[in-house]
Amino acid sequence: MLIPANKDSKHIAEDAAVRDVLQKHGVVAVYLRHFGGKVIERSDPPQDAEATFAQALGLVAQATGRPEVKHCPWITLGKSSRGRFPFRTSWWFPDRVIASITYHGEVPTWPMQPWSKAGDENILHVAINGLTEWDGTWYRHVRPGLLNYHRNTGWLAHQVVLYGVGHGNYIDAHGSQGWGQKVPGRNISCIRVWGYIAKFIDRAMTLRVPSDVIATDGPIKLKSVDRSKGYLIHPRAIEEIMGLKWFAWRQNEKGDHTTIPWPDEPTPVFSKEQGSVPDHELILPAEAVPEAAWKDHLWIPDEAMARSWLRLHDIYKMSGRVLPKAQETTKP
Repeated sequence: MLIPANKDSKHIAEDAAVRDVLQKHGVVAVYLRHFGGKVIERSDPPQDAEATFAQALGLVAQATGRPEVKHCPWITLGKSSRGRFPFRTSWWFPDRVIASITYHGEVPTWPMQPWSKAGDENILHVAINGLTEWDGTWYRHVRPGLLNYHRNTGWLAHQVVLYGVGHGNYIDAHGSQGWGQKVPGRNISCIRVWGYIAKFIDRAMTLRVPSDVIATDGPIKLKSVDRSKGYLIHPRAIEEIMGLKWFAWRQNEKGDHTTIPWPDEPTPVFSKEQGSVPDHELILPAEAVPEAAWKDHLWIPDEAMARSWLRLHDIYKMSGRVLPKAQETTKP
């Protein structure tokens, strides 16, 4: 698990729930304390990225006595100004990225840079943002970006939007006096979100990493994911579950989703079209949705993960609803 330095990024890998999952799957957490943004985040195309990654991981392999660190696949996480690290690393090393996590950071941009090597790999991705963060980046940039990846690549992505949270300003931010407390009146806390990250890592490792191969002498081939075995989240689920008006939603002539410019259009920017989605259509097994519509939904691995997602968003206590059953991709 590769984590470039930014604020409390390191502490995510030190969280008890995350550490339990990393230990369960034999994952080494590597905090890239002196790994500069020019390596892959802010150079087009990246210069000497292979050599720099290899040197850094070679040092870790030497220090730990674990040679497989040099060859094993990665989970990438980036926060805030390091939010480019997860998805640009996926662009350059698509065969090595199991899953990526954007934690209050930049959404995977679309289109990809011309130098991207990514194709139809089933990279799992989750983007985590506050409802008010950056004047609504969750609907301005994140939702359209992730849907574009679903339309045009093999990535399997979803977003988390947290009520009462901005740019990572949890009451229980790491090291604060409120550690362990929740957003007033809501079941939302930094600790619970880190627990969700742990569940995401657990599912990603189970779905994509073969259990019978160790990367001692060279890279391993990651498993593909059957999109039809997961659950689909309706793209309007955030508004519906939180009781919000529908926010702006735009597509170009090719059908790709476009971002909502800021500060040109001050928040909130609502959709000209307003409506509602029946509760039973908000989260469905992929097999219950016409295949042609899969690209227009966000994707989550299984029912247990879908329920965890609901609990993070559900300010009106709707998460007790019965979700339709599907053939599970992983055991809860």
